[in-house]
Amino acid sequence: MPDEFKARADDPTFRALTRAAAPVRESRRGGRRPAQRQKSFSSKARSPVGTGARDGAIASLKLKHVDIDQSRIDQDARQVTTKFSKSFTTEFFPVGSEVEQIVREWFHYLRQEKLWGLDDPLFPATKIVVGDTCHFEVSGLDGKHWSSAGPIRAILRDAIAAAGVPYFNPHSFRKTLVLLGARLCKSPKEYKAWSQNLGHENVLTTFSSYGDVAEHRQAEIIRSFRDSTRHEGRSLT
Repeated sequence: MPDEFKARADDPTFRALTRAAAPVRESRRGGRRPAQRQKSFSSKARSPVGTGARDGAIASLKLKHVDIDQSRIDQDARQVTTKFSKSFTTEFFPVGSEVEQIVREWFHYLRQEKLWGLDDPLFPATKIVVGDTCHFEVSGLDGKHWSSAGPIRAILRDAIAAAGVPYFNPHSFRKTLVLLGARLCKSPKEYKAWSQNLGHENVLTTFSSYGDVAEHRQAEIIRSFRDSTRHEGRSLT
């Protein structure tokens, strides 16, 4: 098993979304096209994992901001709601081909089946109409952005609840990616690139704001040092 898959297999956030997407995977394997609602649900739930984008950015992304062939997104602050109104390009993080494939299928669905243009939203709002019973009901997708990131958070909350695990707020996905980077990156330059991909100009931001070591992991690390010195029969004092 590749190291990146071992790393994310240990993280409950990745496990939660993998389980939540199971109905979509089963529908694909059975030869049936996933329902529009399933597609939208799964792609929105997976986007923070694959790109590390904040929920405000996800809600404001347009199709033109995604280079699906190069597996990257252009977070252009003139149109995308980024922190400190900063523009930067994000490559898809190496979290597994399935995550990227779901976003890729959603992109092609909007472009090729819905025939939406590049200025249309990547994750559009739900269209609400007055139905035959004179009640409001869902009627597919609306060709406009969500007015806020609130619905994105609700979708993530529903995905996690469907997986039967405790709730994780959207920002926890960025923290998960920082932990994954700490395991995969083998040099300061690699970690700097990982940090920039999250939109951090200073790598110390990644360390100080996201780099907390879990208590159990702290114990493992210190014990490994202690066991190593005992095995080698040396003292640090």
